[in-house]
Amino acid sequence: MAFAMGFTLSEVFKCEPDDEALRLISEFAAMVKWWVEKARDFHAGSFEAFRKRHYGEWVERWPNLSAQLIHTSAASAYSLMRLYKKPEERPKIAEMDVQHVVLHPKMLKLSGGKLRVSVSKGDYAYVALKPISVYQSRLLEQAEAGWWRLGQAVLTRGWVAISFVADDLDEQM
Repeated sequence: MAFAMGFTLSEVFKCEPDDEALRLISEFAAMVKWWVEKARDFHAGSFEAFRKRHYGEWVERWPNLSAQLIHTSAASAYSLMRLYKKPEERPKIAEMDVQHVVLHPKMLKLSGGKLRVSVSKGDYAYVALKPISVYQSRLLEQAEAGWWRLGQAVLTRGWVAISFVADDLDEQM
């Protein structure tokens, strides 16, 4: 019986997001806060039911942004709200300070030491990655060569955490 062996690792890079990426970070904060407000009225059910219930409203509010952000912003808000069992313990929206964006793998491409983020159809944000070691430089080179595919990433104004996934190590050896 044969099976494929995969491997995932995450690495944190210093980075310089362009203006579009900085705008996306701010907009993601608004999305999460919007979802949190929706979660206040949602007391029971699955994440999928929660997301489906408000999907259309999200699309109307952010019609030009990548649909992948629906999932990541909803998941961030849903997870945050599930931390607090009692609704009265949940933080007030005004107190929340979301200064990151969770990026789905389908939104990402690595090229020339930059992370390209699909913001909307034909519109991209770019994040210059600043490796601080030979290890990080080699990891980026390997990813661009196809040894790794990009997984989910979390972007802030100063760093980005990227998951690198090798689906079948046996084929690469």
